[in-house]
Amino acid sequence: MNAKSNFLLVAYVVAVACGAPDARADFTFGARVSLGPVVNSPQGDSIPVVSPDGLELYFASNRPGGSGDYDIWVSKRPSTEAPWEPPANLGPGINSTGQEFPTSVSSDGLTLYFFAYMFTYRDLYTATRPTKDAPWSPRVSLGQIINRPQAGGEAVWGQDAGGIISPDGLELFFWSYRLRPADWSEIYVTTRATTADLWGPPVNVGPPVNSAGTEVPVSITPDGLVLFIGTTRPGGFGGWDTWMARRAYRGAGWSEPVNLGPSFNTSRGEVLTSLSSDGRWCYIGEYESAGPVGDLWMAPIIPIVDFNVDGKTDVVDLVLLVNDWGTNNPRCDIGPFAWGDGKVDIEDLRVFMTYYEKANLPQANEDK
Repeated sequence: MNAKSNFLLVAYVVAVACGAPDARADFTFGARVSLGPVVNSPQGDSIPVVSPDGLELYFASNRPGGSGDYDIWVSKRPSTEAPWEPPANLGPGINSTGQEFPTSVSSDGLTLYFFAYMFTYRDLYTATRPTKDAPWSPRVSLGQIINRPQAGGEAVWGQDAGGIISPDGLELFFWSYRLRPADWSEIYVTTRATTADLWGPPVNVGPPVNSAGTEVPVSITPDGLVLFIGTTRPGGFGGWDTWMARRAYRGAGWSEPVNLGPSFNTSRGEVLTSLSSDGRWCYIGEYESAGPVGDLWMAPIIPIVDFNVDGKTDVVDLVLLVNDWGTNNPRCDIGPFAWGDGKVDIEDLRVFMTYYEKANLPQANEDK
């Protein structure tokens, strides 16, 4: 911020109250941007997963040059402002003659989570590396505590997939058919006390996250408080939609999932599979009833800062933010991420001032 915006920041921080309940903001999505022909191919490309530092993009593709059907590929770039480089196959230590799909990368960038699909079974795996510049180790199964047979065992084993690691590395969300028919999955979570400990027995997250439809965990926010779900539950826009569930803190119950709405979901199937660490961009894969198809996309995540919905971002909105300071009104909780952090405070004011400057202080922006 420049001197003028700093003055405004201080001038409007008044009448601060404490001890307010949780608040949450609304947000929307900007126009999608294709990751382009360097990354996308004429074949199927799916499940884009960006590393926490934003310098690696893992995805599944059945393009030529792989080990079998869908393989995991990675595209790299030297900085977050640089374009993505041509993708490279992760090789036979990770990929097989079956199908492999990436799902998440640990916060330190040293553990890759993915699942493999061969014949009639799916299982969860990891690969590790000592540094970000080192190659990945051969894949390792997450073991029988997590990878379990479907109830009844009708020759359908290992129906566990996904693998969304929480930012602190202590929760792993995945989907399983173990208690449902083979065409329906539910979300489970396994936890551990520290990243050096073994994973505990999985627990079904239950309602309201799981429903009569199919649920798949697809991403979790950098603060660990919003879980994005790919689902066919009623109330969507057609095919696979992405919904989100919130919680106040780690270990708290999840809220009723909410559809991301028409700024994200369409009559096609789309799933939000990854987020940039600053929460400004999401990565999107396309789905149909038979599974992943299409290209890889990204879209900006935009907080709604026009609090009074008059088409302007101005002092009136700023006054509303100050009036809501410390309250449970969700409209002004827009920071540090677009989905808010549970309280209306200085983080929200910082985000608001960024948009206020763009709308009202063009000269100040030019002087930066």
